Amino acid sequence: MTLLVRPFVAGLYAAAPFIDKVWSEAKPSRLTDWIRITRDIRNRRFDMALLLPNSFESALMMLLAGVPQRVGYATEGRQWMLTNGVTAGSKSVHQMQYYLDLVKVISATVESPSIEIEATAHERNTARRLLAREGIPIEAPFLVLSPGAAYGTAKRWYEDRFANVAETLARELGFYVAVIGSEMERPILAFVSELFARRRFWREKHRWKR
Repeated sequence: MTLLVRPFVAGLYAAAPFIDKVWSEAKPSRLTDWIRITRDIRNRRFDMALLLPNSFESALMMLLAGVPQRVGYATEGRQWMLTNGVTAGSKSVHQMQYYLDLVKVISATVESPSIEIEATAHERNTARRLLAREGIPIEAPFLVLSPGAAYGTAKRWYEDRFANVAETLARELGFYVAVIGSEMERPILAFVSELFARRRFWREKHRWKR
């Protein structure tokens, strides 16, 4: 099984045991790039393409690449390009279930889906070094917060609520807290970290006053 994804998510699947190869390509910005990717797909002689994106472009690429079986949702006027076009169900279902309903068409087992993310040995060693550098014992429980989100604030939880969660779990369960994100999200991470530190300091100060 080969997974074709954008470079910014390729790392999530690097250690996935059910994937033989992760193939990453940036979104084609020129016709020559689009033709090159289509030609590469043709040269690899895939038996089937499971199209998770609902775009017209993704179905056209697989059709022109000569992939014999093309499974996807019959949206965006692309029904004629699919060998197995599936009528989309309710949009209110979770995204995972939306994809699993598509996978059922190829008779895959979907009774007990897993959303675990595997890490490579190198990634685990890097994480241990980062924890040690920040003074977090390797055996200690810790919480990882990722307060950022793509496409602006509409998909993002409030920063003060992230800080509340961090402070509560640190106080009640003894968790260490790590705040992570992309370079563009650095201001958000700094704000959440500062809020968390202030609230923890305030509680400690008032605890000692009693």
